[in-house]
Amino acid sequence: MGYPSQQSFNRSFKRSRLLEMLKKDRLNRKMPVKRPGFKHQLQSTVGRTPLLKILIVQSLYNLLKGEVRALQASLAKH
Repeated sequence: MGYPSQQSFNRSFKRSRLLEMLKKDRLNRKMPVKRPGFKHQLQSTVGRTPLLKILIVQSLYNLLKGEVRALQASLAKH
């Protein structure tokens, strides 16, 4: 029985170190520093959501934004 070569030891050490770094990176992504807004959440789902659904949600968001502005304007008058 021989000892593993220094080269194979280095490879396995680098691999385990890389996996450890990836795991930490994933954990950091799960805990965002600040709570993302609706628009940010909408943009982050682009890769996972069908385009039609994105367009519908975005148009609803724009309609709601317009309604909120109109409501704020009417409240400011009173």
